[in-house]
Amino acid sequence: TAYYGNILSDNELVSKIDTDFDIITANIVSDVLIAMNSLFKNFLKENGILIVSGIISERKDEVISHLSINFNLTETFEEEDWVALKFIKK
Repeated sequence: TAYYGNILSDNELVSKIDTDFDIITANIVSDVLIAMNSLFKNFLKENGILIVSGIISERKDEVISHLSINFNLTETFEEEDWVALKFIKK
């Protein structure tokens, strides 16, 4: 199933999405990743994996700080000025 819309502002869209995913990947700018923190938490099952990328190295610590509220950081990948992070849901 595919959905279209702004998941950050459309509660009806959010209510249609399953809440039992094993893994979520997101390659989006840091501000959106931070804003989606609680959505990621709600969509993943216990011990689910979250992989986020599209993060410029200057924002890495900020993203880690926010996502670490709901997730444990397990791996960091860096290439040039880009960062990807792997988390496990707490």
